[in-house]
Amino acid sequence: MTIALIIIAYAIICLIEVPSLVKKGYWRELFIFIAFLLPALTLSLLQGAEVDLPQIVPAINTLMGELFPNLIPK
Repeated sequence: MTIALIIIAYAIICLIEVPSLVKKGYWRELFIFIAFLLPALTLSLLQGAEVDLPQIVPAINTLMGELFPNLIPK
């Protein structure tokens, strides 16, 4: 049921936004809209399906620690 509601919500958002972008010829904006929409939809569906998602903060801390060793104390 949760998955269906998520899909319906995203479909409504697309039905509202996409036609006006196409009608005005805003192709770059449409591309960016889709580029943000698809990962958001994917994450929403995974959370709706109660899939355990990996934590990204430790990976970011490790990367930032390697790039900027004085920024994050070890």
